[in-house]
Amino acid sequence: MTTVAALVREGLRIEMYWNGPPDRSCDQSPAPPNCDASDVDLHLLRQGGTRWFESTDDCYYANCTRVGVEWGSPSPLDNPRLDIDDVQGFGPENINIDAPIPGTYRIGVHYYDDDAPVGNLPATVTVRVYCSSTSAVAMFGPVTLYTDSTSSDQNDFWKVADVTIPPAGRCLVTSLAVNGQPNIVSRAEAMQSR
Repeated sequence: MTTVAALVREGLRIEMYWNGPPDRSCDQSPAPPNCDASDVDLHLLRQGGTRWFESTDDCYYANCTRVGVEWGSPSPLDNPRLDIDDVQGFGPENINIDAPIPGTYRIGVHYYDDDAPVGNLPATVTVRVYCSSTSAVAMFGPVTLYTDSTSSDQNDFWKVADVTIPPAGRCLVTSLAVNGQPNIVSRAEAMQSR
């Protein structure tokens, strides 16, 4: 018998995957028939952050891959980092913070591109939240997002949840659903608000 011990290094980990299981991503060799090359992006807004996409307040593929982004403390342990920007379907994408400073962080998901040769295919997205644990403390989804910018509803950015890290004790995760429905807005609307 072999025993495997999982060590938790991150004080906060957000995990996102989409259109699965099973994994139908196109990054396999050889790529499966009818593979899914969709690109969905995970976002994490820092405590006190006010703008998605346009500043270092938002950890996402453009500024946070592997090395992470500086969030102000002298210690690098409170800086977030995105492990990989998965642009070939399924995920997962993970944002990790080893020692998050107390405050409230906001999780968002952007459906960047379906990479379909024709049509506008939806993505079905699931998000899990881990707080110093190998077991998820919260799970959201699956939620269906669309990327068609010519559509009247432009449902492509999901405001998922707030994660509050207290000075001591367990984190608190609060859904951002509105009237029991996922809080889905257009990318343009997301850029104008927290």
